[in-house]
Amino acid sequence: MGYKALRHNACMQVPPSEPAQRAGVAFTELAITADFGWLFRDQLESDLGVDAHVECVIDGLGTGRLLGLQIKTGPSYLTEKSDDGFVYRPDHKHVDYWLTHSLPILVVLVDLNERRAWWQTVNRETLISTGKHWKMIVPFAQQLVPDWREELERLAYADPYILRLRQYQLAKQWMQLLHDGGQLTLTVEEWVNKSSGRAALKLIAQNQDGDDLGDRSWPYLIFPFADYAEELPRLFPWADLQVDEDHYHDYDFAQYELDCGIWDSEDGRYFYGESFDEWRRAQTWHKLRPYEEDGEVAHWRLQLTLNDVGRAFLTLDQQLTEGLLPLA
Repeated sequence: MGYKALRHNACMQVPPSEPAQRAGVAFTELAITADFGWLFRDQLESDLGVDAHVECVIDGLGTGRLLGLQIKTGPSYLTEKSDDGFVYRPDHKHVDYWLTHSLPILVVLVDLNERRAWWQTVNRETLISTGKHWKMIVPFAQQLVPDWREELERLAYADPYILRLRQYQLAKQWMQLLHDGGQLTLTVEEWVNKSSGRAALKLIAQNQDGDDLGDRSWPYLIFPFADYAEELPRLFPWADLQVDEDHYHDYDFAQYELDCGIWDSEDGRYFYGESFDEWRRAQTWHKLRPYEEDGEVAHWRLQLTLNDVGRAFLTLDQQLTEGLLPLA
């Protein structure tokens, strides 16, 4: 078999639209991060109808205020026009998904040749029924440029009650995982010598069989002058946090040897004035604490378990999703 035949057999078919779509996502990411100075998080399951989450950043601080982006790239999305903008025709499944999403959703149309993009928010005012289908007008005036920063910030903000509800809805997948017997592990890197309280967090997910399901990272969070043992539980009000005892054991034992161990050179082993368990119980550590600190960074590893708040939310969510609404 020749080289060309071997090469052909080893390859997989790439959808024709995929390279352009990925280029459109990359262009949008550059606009959001470089021009706006905001955070951009690509979503792997973009076929659901949301390609990315954008977090507003104000004065260098993450706000937790998010927008969902559906990004469409290429001439086919820019051909049909009205007097005011491009005509975009979403399908029913995406419209239903967007209108029930916990985040405000924007449709972004990208022209790679002109290096420009335009946006429109998705709601019942911007969606126009054509009878059997839907259409939206993406205004020519609404280019994805910093001139629209204030308006996009306004869209990301809402009543505090609604914002908190959105955060619970976004965390529903984690609550359901714990409910179904899976495991969530939180790793934290705390910059202990910085008054800013900088931290990097990662939430690692495994199913009930121990298979890895991926992770979610927050690489740059700020908790100025905060006690992490108090702040970390506030980030996950639907779960209880405990140290990962198995992971901490070896680090604790090393400190126990330093504190209590006496080396007997004749016998070639340590003697201890008290047992490891007795020593551990006598410590004045916080219930939550780092397992290691090197003078620059403190490392934490915590386990999450579903608490009463999380269980109550799952019950309420199921009722609202499947059941009848109560009389007002």
